[in-house]
Amino acid sequence: MDQPNRLVSPSWYKIADMRVALHPWVKVRREMFRDELWYILSDPFNNQFFRLPPDGYAFVSRLGMERTIQQVWNYFEENPQTSAPTQEEVIRLLAHLHGASLLRYEGEGNLPGMDERRKLRMQKNNLARLLSLAAIRIPLFDPDRMLQWIVPWLGWLVSPWGWFLWLLVVMSGAKQVLDHMGELAVKSEGMLAPDNLPWLYLAFFLVKFLHEFGHGLLCRHYGGEVKRAGIMLVVFIPMPYVDATSSWLLANRQQRIMVALGGILVELFLAGMCGHLWSMAGEGTVLRSLSFNVMLTSSLSAILFNANPLVRFDGYYILSDLLGIPNLASRSWQQLAHYLEKIFLGKTTSTPPASQIRETVWLLLYGLSSGVYRLLLFFWMFTFVVDQYLILGGLMALSVAVGWGGIPLWRLLRHLAFNPKLTTDRGKVWGRLVMTVMATTLILAVIPMPHRLQLPGVLKSETALEVFTDSSGFVQQRMVSSGQPVDEGQAIMRLGNREMELAVQVEEAQLEKLTAMEMRARHEQVADLQPLHHQIEASQARLKESRRRVAGLTVTARQGGIWSGMDESFPVGRWLPVGSRLGTIIAPDRWSFMAVANQNDAADLFDHDLDKVEVRLLGQTDQVFPLLQVEMNQHDQRTLPSTALGWNKGGEVAVTQVEGIGVVALESFFLVHGVLPSRPPVAMIHGRAGHMIIHLPSRPLLNQWLEQGRQFVQKRYRL
Repeated sequence: MDQPNRLVSPSWYKIADMRVALHPWVKVRREMFRDELWYILSDPFNNQFFRLPPDGYAFVSRLGMERTIQQVWNYFEENPQTSAPTQEEVIRLLAHLHGASLLRYEGEGNLPGMDERRKLRMQKNNLARLLSLAAIRIPLFDPDRMLQWIVPWLGWLVSPWGWFLWLLVVMSGAKQVLDHMGELAVKSEGMLAPDNLPWLYLAFFLVKFLHEFGHGLLCRHYGGEVKRAGIMLVVFIPMPYVDATSSWLLANRQQRIMVALGGILVELFLAGMCGHLWSMAGEGTVLRSLSFNVMLTSSLSAILFNANPLVRFDGYYILSDLLGIPNLASRSWQQLAHYLEKIFLGKTTSTPPASQIRETVWLLLYGLSSGVYRLLLFFWMFTFVVDQYLILGGLMALSVAVGWGGIPLWRLLRHLAFNPKLTTDRGKVWGRLVMTVMATTLILAVIPMPHRLQLPGVLKSETALEVFTDSSGFVQQRMVSSGQPVDEGQAIMRLGNREMELAVQVEEAQLEKLTAMEMRARHEQVADLQPLHHQIEASQARLKESRRRVAGLTVTARQGGIWSGMDESFPVGRWLPVGSRLGTIIAPDRWSFMAVANQNDAADLFDHDLDKVEVRLLGQTDQVFPLLQVEMNQHDQRTLPSTALGWNKGGEVAVTQVEGIGVVALESFFLVHGVLPSRPPVAMIHGRAGHMIIHLPSRPLLNQWLEQGRQFVQKRYRL
């Protein structure tokens, strides 16, 4: 342990004459973490673990009922070559050991100062359980004897043959899923349908039961003890759990990683096996429904949650062992707190948990990333619970606000007010804290900050002309490629339709026959002239229509401009029905940009003048172009001006269905239209997506965030 400036503690007299020792059942094991020696103390009855550095264990190992703490301290003073902790560190060390129920001492129940620490520790644990509404554990039984009986039968699963079987099932199951990906995607859309919820919960419970069984089985296989199993409430939903924390006593790091990996291996095996069952089972059967839900829940659970090291599931313990940093989460928060205290208070009263630069970097990276992920995860869980149960969601938000905000604030104030290490600098620290709070308040709530909206939209040519086929036929030749200029009347594409060409020949022959009959009737049968005139007129009309349709097989430009066609969609030989859209002829002299504003953004636009508006096109976001004559449509609508804005084409607007060449948005919106003053030096493509950036009057950040939060609540919960 690091030596602080003051070796003597004013509280030492409270424990100097006490006689304490470790309980006789406490086990001690040496372990190397990141090339450093540590001692692991474990209580097999309470499943408690405690890690000590060599100097701390050197002091604890000499404690006994035959000598006082002062006598042990005197021994280290008489032997200065022996490393030992300071008096303050000894007090903290014994308090932690006592709180973990690892110490015994004379006069049970009369441990000055330490009883209060233990009570405080118990209160903190109870409060943590109450605040952790998302995960409450209820132990039910001891599964150790059952696992001892099962291990000899299933131990072969961790042999090479077991690994081969696992790999075979997982890979073949993945192939089945890929072969039926389209059907699976359609089926997964109804995963949260009311009639599927019972199957979903049953599958999830089964997956978690076998997941926990995998942890316990591997822990017992490698010699660990599994003393607790029960129910854990996850977002108030009961799920099974097994306590395999004794795996930390395993000397082999690879074995510890295997125990942590056991649940993920089981879930992936289940996913592969159920992939086969789902593909083989008949539609509408119980086996198909159950295997589908097990396959989906086990694969998603294994990949998105259990393998994720940012939450305290299996991936966390695997990463902790790979890095050689026990208690990775708690130590990362201690490291962050140490640096924050040093930065914002100008003085630190804590000792950083990291002893190496590399370890410091890992702790800071993990602390920051896990903190951000924790906030995002809570926000998702909160919205999920509120969507289902508004009151429970409110209680959950209140508990987290107290646990993550109120309690840390109270501890900070109490630390600043009563910590004896701040006696000489307390005024300076309080002044620095007040200045930090004032500066933060000034930045967030007083100083106006830039405020702007970014709306998705598309580039439009003001004189764009859509081109469609006038006749149906097979594509024979494309005379113009997309991006090339065309003149009015120029041929763009030629189609072929043998039936239409034959129809012209038939009509020409029929007209020639009728004309000959008319000539003969003028000399022989004058009475037949009138009917023949009508037949000739009808034949001429049919011939004219047939020739028009044949002429329509050659698609021509009705105006000059740049041809923007969908060449890849119309290969030679493809059949095109009449009215097929081929592309657009764009006159490159006048361009505009059309964006969509949702209901929340529209409220800001109605209240302010649109004086400064710019455009950024996708692919060239480094270039910004001004917009003029910006106007907002006063009526909301739901049909988007381009399919490129909808989700199905990679856009940002949620859509429901395709309607013609447009897309029906899930929610109504307002159109914002602006004109580009001149042609920018970029590729101007009709329908190219981008963003309209609207600069609004500056407002403090806190004001902007509160407004966004209010709009989110109103929109989501109709309040």
